[in-house]
Amino acid sequence: MILFLLSNIAFLASFVWLMLGATSLTVWGIWIFAWVAADYAVMWLTGYEPPAWMWGATITALGVIWVVLNSTELGL
Repeated sequence: MILFLLSNIAFLASFVWLMLGATSLTVWGIWIFAWVAADYAVMWLTGYEPPAWMWGATITALGVIWVVLNSTELGL
């Protein structure tokens, strides 16, 4: 569980870095894919699986960030 939390904290910190930089949606897509892959790798290695609501909350938060970034790139 500790490894899972540490990897997610690192990725969330990198999302703040991506938000402050001028990154494209393609980079965001690749980064989110890498985050999910890292989560599954940690779950496979440690046998820890977070509750289902946590996945839903994470996907919702990333969707909101994605929409906000997309609207600012389009000048809306």
